[in-house]
Amino acid sequence: MDLGLKGKVALVTGAGSQKGFGKGIAMVLAREGCDVIVLDLDLEGAQKTANEIAALGRKSAAIKVDLTKSAEINQAIKSALEQFGRIDILVNNAGGITSLKLFTERTEEEWDKEIALNLKAAMVATNAVLPQMMERKSGKIVNISSIGAGKGMSHTVVYNAAKAAIVNFTKGIGVAVAPYNINVNSVAPGL
Repeated sequence: MDLGLKGKVALVTGAGSQKGFGKGIAMVLAREGCDVIVLDLDLEGAQKTANEIAALGRKSAAIKVDLTKSAEINQAIKSALEQFGRIDILVNNAGGITSLKLFTERTEEEWDKEIALNLKAAMVATNAVLPQMMERKSGKIVNISSIGAGKGMSHTVVYNAAKAAIVNFTKGIGVAVAPYNINVNSVAPGL
């Protein structure tokens, strides 16, 4: 297929897992002609993904980052921009359920970690890439949500709330940056 992405630079968060959505997204982007930056806490996995992208003849880099820490996200994106010159496509894929306990059994610290991973990381990464997209008046941002965003489930309350917030964050940012020719969408794969 030809999605018209040849020569674009994409950054995908959470693409270090060798069995998750992130790697699949990164590989499709590479096959479509994108150079791909892989961000993940698992540097070994991120490097494996980056090596497979390089084997397709595309430029790639793996950057270790704890996506629950804003300073690390900002530094990783700064490094990516220094290496690649621009980011045309941002895929905020990283996320996960940190615990399958009932809401009443979870600590506030556990809430904070899950919200940081599933919502705040996408907000921080988006904020970090937008200035250069706005300057060029071009860009695409895809935020991965979940079907859980619209469901009430007893053991994934915080995750579902964060993913519902991603949907509304995406809509608001999309309106804000539309005049800059930046397209922002959310996708909700299954849990």
